Amino acid sequence: MGIKIDRSAIAKIETGRRPVSDIEIAAIADILTIQLPWLFAESRAWFQQQIEAD
Repeated sequence: MGIKIDRSAIAKIETGRRPVSDIEIAAIADILTIQLPWLFAESRAWFQQQIEAD
């Protein structure tokens, strides 16, 4: 999965002036090789459980 986001769009996302689409979130997770739940604040407990399970 690949996406193209220009620098101005990234700057707007970082400053909260533009939302991140669901497709962009999925692509970011794929690029970072992390699972989607890890990207969300409420998933911190889930992430900790995954670490402890390993």
